[in-house]
Amino acid sequence: MRTALSLLFLLGTGLGQQPVQPNQIGNIDTSGGNECIVEFVIDTSASAVALTASVVQPLPLNLDMSNREYVNQGIQGSFYLRAGDGRCSDVVPTGADLLEELGNGALLLSGVPGGDPGAPGLIEYYPSNITFTAPAVDTTVNVWDLGFNMSLALALPTGPRPTGRDTEEEQLSGELRSVSEEGDVFTSSVIVPQGETFPFGEHSSTNSVLVSASVNMSSVVLNVTDFNVTMMVPYASEVSSVLNSLAYYRLLGNIVLRGVAGCDTESCTPNGRCGLGPGDQVACQCRCGWSGMSCDIQSGYCSEYEGGSSAQLGQLSCPVGAVATTPGPALSAVLQPCASHGEDSRCNPLFEVENEEGGCICKDGFSGPRCEACQVDAACARLYGTNRTACGTSVLYSSETVFKSYTCGLDGTGLESVIVPGTFYVTCNTTSPGEGGAVTDGSYCSVNFALQQYPDNPITCRAALCSFSANSSEVSCRSTSCTCERDCPDLKGIFDSIEGRPAVISCDERNECTFDIENFFVKLIAPCNTTECLVEGYKFEDGSFRVEKNTWVDPVIAAIPLIVLVAVNISLLWILLRRRDVYFSQGTFVRLTSATQMPAAEAREGGASGDPALSSASWGSLTLSFDNVTVALASRKPRVVLDSVSGQAHACQVTGIMGPSGSGKTTLISYLSQRISASHTIVSGSVTLGSRSLGGADTKIIGYCPQNPHLLPTLTVYETVMYSAILRLPRGTDAKEIHQVTRESIEKVRLDGVQTSYVGGTGRLRGISGGEFRRVSVAMELVTNPKIVLLDEPTSGLDSSSATQVVSALKSLSLSGCVVILSLHQPSPAMFSMLDRVYLLARGRCLYDGAPGGAGSYLKDRGLSVPPGDSIAEFMLECASDMQVVELLTAGKEGKLPEHAGRCAVGAKDIEVAADDESADSPLDTAKHSTVSHRDASIVTELATLTWRNGLDIVRNPALILLHWLLALGMGIFAGCVFFQVGLDTSGAQNRAGGLIFALAFFAFTSLTTVDLVFQEKSIVSREVVGGYYRRWTYVISKLVIDGMFLRFLPILIFSAPFYPMMGLDSEPSHVALYLMTLGTFAVAVGALSLAVTFASRTAGQASFIMNIILLVCLLNSGFFVNAENMPDWISWLRYLSVFFYGYSVLITNEVSGLLFQFVVEGYTAVENVRGVTFLNILGINPTQTTSYIIILDCMYAIFCLASLGVFLMSDRRW
Repeated sequence: MRTALSLLFLLGTGLGQQPVQPNQIGNIDTSGGNECIVEFVIDTSASAVALTASVVQPLPLNLDMSNREYVNQGIQGSFYLRAGDGRCSDVVPTGADLLEELGNGALLLSGVPGGDPGAPGLIEYYPSNITFTAPAVDTTVNVWDLGFNMSLALALPTGPRPTGRDTEEEQLSGELRSVSEEGDVFTSSVIVPQGETFPFGEHSSTNSVLVSASVNMSSVVLNVTDFNVTMMVPYASEVSSVLNSLAYYRLLGNIVLRGVAGCDTESCTPNGRCGLGPGDQVACQCRCGWSGMSCDIQSGYCSEYEGGSSAQLGQLSCPVGAVATTPGPALSAVLQPCASHGEDSRCNPLFEVENEEGGCICKDGFSGPRCEACQVDAACARLYGTNRTACGTSVLYSSETVFKSYTCGLDGTGLESVIVPGTFYVTCNTTSPGEGGAVTDGSYCSVNFALQQYPDNPITCRAALCSFSANSSEVSCRSTSCTCERDCPDLKGIFDSIEGRPAVISCDERNECTFDIENFFVKLIAPCNTTECLVEGYKFEDGSFRVEKNTWVDPVIAAIPLIVLVAVNISLLWILLRRRDVYFSQGTFVRLTSATQMPAAEAREGGASGDPALSSASWGSLTLSFDNVTVALASRKPRVVLDSVSGQAHACQVTGIMGPSGSGKTTLISYLSQRISASHTIVSGSVTLGSRSLGGADTKIIGYCPQNPHLLPTLTVYETVMYSAILRLPRGTDAKEIHQVTRESIEKVRLDGVQTSYVGGTGRLRGISGGEFRRVSVAMELVTNPKIVLLDEPTSGLDSSSATQVVSALKSLSLSGCVVILSLHQPSPAMFSMLDRVYLLARGRCLYDGAPGGAGSYLKDRGLSVPPGDSIAEFMLECASDMQVVELLTAGKEGKLPEHAGRCAVGAKDIEVAADDESADSPLDTAKHSTVSHRDASIVTELATLTWRNGLDIVRNPALILLHWLLALGMGIFAGCVFFQVGLDTSGAQNRAGGLIFALAFFAFTSLTTVDLVFQEKSIVSREVVGGYYRRWTYVISKLVIDGMFLRFLPILIFSAPFYPMMGLDSEPSHVALYLMTLGTFAVAVGALSLAVTFASRTAGQASFIMNIILLVCLLNSGFFVNAENMPDWISWLRYLSVFFYGYSVLITNEVSGLLFQFVVEGYTAVENVRGVTFLNILGINPTQTTSYIIILDCMYAIFCLASLGVFLMSDRRW
């Protein structure tokens, strides 16, 4: 507001106390005839001139200016240059021409050449009254109304001139002459307490100055330095000659003069001044009340409110005795801060006259609180000095409306308890400065009232730079500033909140008018009588400014995370539909012959990297050898798990590893599969395939089936194997090949009869048998055409028949050229007979290595005969379980600890468990610790496939998602009933806050379902990540996408469908959108946080407990339960870490900021039309930070997503 008013003030010209009326002619004498007279105006904002005073007789004494630091002082006025005969547009058409004229010896006078050198031509010192004191002698000196006649003679400096000088800049020498014409001095002292007044008198001063002249297009600027006006003033006392004195007064500093070339002064007078208009073009700057190219069209008037206070104008207050200059909209291009002449009057001279009692009464034809409402046409005619006027009463503005007054009543509005009746009125002036308007608009509206708390200190809220439209009642103003008649520090906070804010005025057909000042604590709505003065021939320019907030910016920002989620889901769906021949078709199966199988198989060989030893042609001769394999746990009590175990396994054979629990079977299988954990183990030995040593990079050629395979129960057998094929076959494999490999793998394990059956095994979903389940896991490994297939106890938990079928299928598989090794706990005779080679382990040492048929004779040779009725397999396990027999069979061998065994924080109990191959939590459990280095599928394929798998799971097992959706619907209806149609009273405001915090809390705590979901998938994800199906972070992204869309955002839409309208929340589309987007972003952010906490926790109970604590702390710091302003500083900062704080602040601001409440407390007067912003201030919520809070909420979602990724990538021990 200060900026706008300062610009208005810069364009004002009135030098007297009273405003210049439209029908008055300016006092500047332009009788110079047909001459070019150029005006140079003192730019007071760029000038710096100070007045000093000292006494030399009878005693030397310095006088100090009272309150110097608060005094805005300087000189104001104009100098004039007679440039020659003719029009200025011909004599000095450009700035360069004018500069040349100045350098040729110009004389600038403070009066117009040829005119009266009296008051109109004075250079005035402001403020009009200044006080000096001499505390040492208790003397006060007041100087009043100083005015000077001045001249400035310019010339080029003498001496040599540089050649090639720039004619756009010039250094001139000058002589400044000054004669004091007006002024009075009042002195008082201890000797003369009543004081004496002396005329300042005429005192001449001459001094040399330096002048720097510069040109910018048509503008010429003169910077006068060493400005010095010294006056020696004698005082002859009427009391006693002893009191006669001599004083020196000096004006010191520098001044800046601005002139415009090509300006013809007479073309704009008497109602304007020639200057620069838009685009730096020469144009008339009109006095307030006039417009047009030559300032000859009446267009308004300068009211008492035009100047406001100097504090409003961004200037220091004028001292006592000086008044703020009325700044008409466009007359002066420089600031005229303080006027110096005239007496202050409490009556508005345009509308009021003083009565005999000293009060103010309305002039004939006017009425209203300050007599600004016209009643008859004649009143407007007297005001504008023309009979072409009319007084109208329409609420709509006409193009001829110059001034409109609103006189408003308060009965029944609820405002009578806030505003003093009879003090509420509004005035609007449509005046714009010049044809087509200008950069600085002179139009304004002034809202005036007195609060009940301060009935004798009325408030004026001035809305500047207003736009009016013909045939409309709406007025939109860019900037508002409010002040009191006297100081009102209690209202400073309110005034600061609306400083510079826009305002809108509008009325309906019932004359009920709304005065809406943004951020004001109450919206002023009252019935008003409107009157207006219309001037024929005047036409205001329709304003283009409208107070319109882009209400869709915040919803769009809040929707960014949700847009990303939707975009990712749509993209993945598009990929799935694009590859529907892969994901939604089982293809056509062509049984592979030996001729057609070879190319496909070779394409899938992990070792097909140029090593002929591993080519398909040599599969039948491949041998897997392991030599001196030793594995030990590095702990406080070191334990050898495998002790120098050696052996071989050949292609086209099934090799079995037998032994009791804890014998090292699982460890040996893990070691051979290159998936053993190295974090807590010391490993030595070697493994070779043919002539090639195997390492961690060779997991691609090894198919590994863990002891307890975990499969998704809602997929069919075919979909499960195909899922493995999509992710593990070479990149670029077409749909036909994927389906071919899938069916081939199913056929190898004899599952083609159940390929359309669900895997099942959990809940109420019935699926395939246990044996078939184990074979599915084998088929998943066969899609990569591995050379080695390792299985950890694939028959455990199966009945004899199922177990035999599994081994039989493996036997058939081995005949295709694979090396098949499986561990067995207690094989049946039929299973044992199908083995081609068997190893018997006990306590990490090998007791037997050979053909199954030779085991009996081997034991018999050592005095161990098979009891009648027992199978050889059972007897071998009994021998391996008897310590004495073990010692007998391993005579001469002792268990050794590797030389490099280290220590780690694993207790003895942990070691025992580690050695037990049946322990699912063993440190040697490779499904939790190993990684693979080779992956075939692209990131997009991994995401699309995980989305497809999760989508099928949701469709076929919809219990959880239906629970979310039905619970959201039920709670939406229930909460809508509890908060049904909240009102606009005190309880309504509270209920709105309660309903919104409930919605946030509901969706925050439902995010805990993530915990169970993640832990249910833990085993599956662990095995698949280790098996190279997909990357760890790909799983996290898919989880965030699916969880965020279907379990977080969609339930919000379902919940809000009944809740929002039943509660009666704001139905404006942008408000509805912001509510949904903010609540959605909040929900997905909390879901991402829950995912991060789950990944960081060891158990589901631990994750739920931590997440509950986090949510409760955040909820407590949301701003709903306690006002943050009342919290101690050392803890109040926690709210900035609370996701609830940002979500709640945005939702409550979105809901109540545009509402008007009626605050009613029993026993007290109701306050109506209280803005929602006031309620937000009570809650300690800053409504101006809404956009920032939304951005922070978006950033929190991004941070929580990154935290989920980071935690999962570092959670090897838990996953």
